[in-house]
Amino acid sequence: MARAHADAPDLRIRTLRQRRAVLRAVAERGTDPGTPAAATAPAALTARYAEVSGRPDDAALRGWILRRLEVAADPRVERYRSLLARINGRPAPPGPAPVFGWFTAALRAAG
Repeated sequence: MARAHADAPDLRIRTLRQRRAVLRAVAERGTDPGTPAAATAPAALTARYAEVSGRPDDAALRGWILRRLEVAADPRVERYRSLLARINGRPAPPGPAPVFGWFTAALRAAG
């Protein structure tokens, strides 16, 4: 049981990284977030967020996700991550702004 609890954060991180990779691919492909072709991504992601967080997949969860995306899309966050990487001698990670922007638009379009 303790091992399962210890693995939970790792599972969440791996899941979210995988979803981010999927969103990045969809956003870079140029799929319009308001089209029916894009509608499955927000539904799948909110369902996974609900599962990982133990919350119901409802309007409250989507509102919570939207608020977090708006904070994460702040250009200052990206600048902070870039500076942190520089301080630690690592290359700057790819910015999440295009992915978060696409997901935000798709989530809003999905209702």
